[in-house]
Amino acid sequence: MLTRQEELLGDRLRVLQENDGNSIKWEEVIFGSKDLGDLFSRVMAGKKIAEQDDKMISAYLETQEKLAEMKKNLITKKEERVQEKNHCSFKRNN
Repeated sequence: MLTRQEELLGDRLRVLQENDGNSIKWEEVIFGSKDLGDLFSRVMAGKKIAEQDDKMISAYLETQEKLAEMKKNLITKKEERVQEKNHCSFKRNN
């Protein structure tokens, strides 16, 4: 899941870089419009794309946080198991 999110995020970041930090080339939206209705449709589509970009970034960060927490929990459990194993070995030897 994280790999796919990283791929998508990488694609979007390349677009942002190509567009000077904007997910949309707003000058193309404005000046490429045929009429007021087309302009409105283009602006709404651009807004939707920007919202999706924000959601994608938030989901990616959330996934990273969850994975970090899971890793921390696994390390803690591993340490507990090692301590239990050492304690049992100590009892058997004494």
